[in-house]
Amino acid sequence: MTTLDPPLVGRSGRKRRVIRVMVIAALAVIAVCGIGAAVSWWQLQDLRDLDRLRQTDGQVTGEEYRRRLPDLVEVRYPVAGRQVIAEIPGDVGLDEGDSVEVAYVPGDPERVRLVDGWEPAYTTWLEHGAIGLAALAFVGIREAIGTGARWRGRTSSHSDGTPEWSGR
Repeated sequence: MTTLDPPLVGRSGRKRRVIRVMVIAALAVIAVCGIGAAVSWWQLQDLRDLDRLRQTDGQVTGEEYRRRLPDLVEVRYPVAGRQVIAEIPGDVGLDEGDSVEVAYVPGDPERVRLVDGWEPAYTTWLEHGAIGLAALAFVGIREAIGTGARWRGRTSSHSDGTPEWSGR
């Protein structure tokens, strides 16, 4: 055997290693995205229940388009005779000057959300988790198909029965 030959690894050993790595990676994606979703769900608990919030009309004063995250909409709205400006995540396609309805926490008016089109952060965590698991599934299927193809390219032409790489 030369140094250019691929390492000889037992079929079941390689398969077990690939499965183990895929399971660990899937569990890591589930854990990270699950913890992220749970933390943001907990942080946004006061904004989820629309009935407990005060609603008012606001005006969009700016927007920030972000890649892979919900856009941020800057909204100005009146609270107890003063104007409050807050950035709110949401993919709603608003432009500067648009009128929107917002809902805020009575005890903390800067904790605000859009009434329509609000996108809480935990949905983004769940979306990223689903994409990560789909990518892992794709890699796992590709690896399973590739493992079979690599093993079909081996022959056992040595007298002691050890496989030799055929180069196909």
